[in-house]
Amino acid sequence: MVELALRYQATPGGRIALWSDWGSHDPTKQIVIIVHGALRDARALSHWATRFQGTTDVVLLELPGHGRSDPIPSPTVVSMADHILSAVSDSFRNRKVTMVCESLGGLIGLEIAGRSETGPITNVIACDPPMTTAKLWNVQNNLLRILNDKTLNSIFKEEFSKIFWVFGKWG
Repeated sequence: MVELALRYQATPGGRIALWSDWGSHDPTKQIVIIVHGALRDARALSHWATRFQGTTDVVLLELPGHGRSDPIPSPTVVSMADHILSAVSDSFRNRKVTMVCESLGGLIGLEIAGRSETGPITNVIACDPPMTTAKLWNVQNNLLRILNDKTLNSIFKEEFSKIFWVFGKWG
């Protein structure tokens, strides 16, 4: 079991809670940020930190207004994406980041992936996003790009490509 410690990253709207085994971070490894869904917190997905231990640096991010993250004035998908992108960019600007996001987190991940500027985020894996809003993103082209991308870590293809929709964004 991985020992997770809490750190906060300030954003214009409040603090975002980030949980990780900070002492073991290796700047040469990819970071995987795991984002939970609505009405949950990082504990819901903490088992992934143990699963990927030694392979990547894993960070569990709590959505604004969830867990220990501060609430934001306007909790829309777009504003949550703004705050998360700010926190990730400030915390991990010199690292490659893959976001694995489930449910509402997946919807926010899709919003980030659809932007022209994604900071250090190079890939987004959206697990079970509420797809009734898929018309807001160019889903098909993002899916085709990531399935053809040779840089996506093979462990993620093995673990996720069979069961989840996978989306990517590259600068």
